[in-house]
Amino acid sequence: MGSRLHVFSGKGGVGKTSAATAFAKASADAGERVLLAEFNGGDRAARLLRADPVGSDLREVLQRLYVVDMNPEDAIREYALLTFRFEAVYSAVFENRFVRHFLRLVPSLRELVMLGKLWFHHQERRPDGTPRFDTIVLDAPAT
Repeated sequence: MGSRLHVFSGKGGVGKTSAATAFAKASADAGERVLLAEFNGGDRAARLLRADPVGSDLREVLQRLYVVDMNPEDAIREYALLTFRFEAVYSAVFENRFVRHFLRLVPSLRELVMLGKLWFHHQERRPDGTPRFDTIVLDAPAT
């Protein structure tokens, strides 16, 4: 992904979200289109930016600064709807209690789906063919 992706990682409580948010805001202030993606962040970045909570809906909270709080359940739903394209098919398969139980048992599935969502946003293009985001800042989960 090159220098377009900046990952902020580390132990919980050390200021990762604050540093990631400050970097994302500085990049947006410098004229870049920025996506700040949190992994199960609880909308902390939106609060730091004094914006309304965004949840799993990617939203522009400041000029050129977009925020999304990604979580595995919504990412699986989004991916399934992109793949199957029908809400009824998604509901029949993924809302089934046996399938939901099985999916919880698949090792690292939740993390892989979250990385897939991040990759999706990295691959998004504008109508002119340029990347939708110049910079992607990932506020990774605590290690």
